[in-house]
Amino acid sequence: MQPIPFKEMNTMFAKDQTEYTPLPAYRDEEVGCVVSRWQATFLERLQVLIFGKIWVNVLVFDHPLQPMMIQTAYPFKDRELPHD
Repeated sequence: MQPIPFKEMNTMFAKDQTEYTPLPAYRDEEVGCVVSRWQATFLERLQVLIFGKIWVNVLVFDHPLQPMMIQTAYPFKDRELPHD
């Protein structure tokens, strides 16, 4: 899977860090959340369809794990923006 840009994004994490893939994201500092959008390859789509499993790997660098949510639904529910 690859992170992909989206209309609501307002930041780019790891923009100048060559050891990481840049992460386009929407960051809401008031709420304390970050939203990113990912595109699965055809093979990854088939694997999810057949096996129904997704692995999540988070680098926490010996800090506590933060709450996370993985979803397929458009996360900007309060906005009437089209999603593709």
